Amino acid sequence: MRIVVSGGTGFIGRPLCASLCQQGHQVTLLTRRKEETQRSCDSTVAIVEWNGREAGAWEHCLDGADAVINLAGAPIADGRWTDARKRLLTETRVLSTRLLVEAMSR
Repeated sequence: MRIVVSGGTGFIGRPLCASLCQQGHQVTLLTRRKEETQRSCDSTVAIVEWNGREAGAWEHCLDGADAVINLAGAPIADGRWTDARKRLLTETRVLSTRLLVEAMSR
């Protein structure tokens, strides 16, 4: 299967991508830090840069994908869950999901 993963460098995403590759899936990883991610990921993973907020050239990687997994969002364990932090946690997840859905619908 061709699987696109956003947020694949995080706590859950990293082992998920590794497992998907071991199972023989073709994984494309959407990331904000392309060069850093290339150094730390399996060489079979395709790395595509995106910012999680704007449409762009990254959208082409969704063409023909069998699955899209969105794990993008601010890390949940990086601080106290103040009202501002909860807004950030929610917004980063909702915005990235909305962006992916809009791109898939095009």
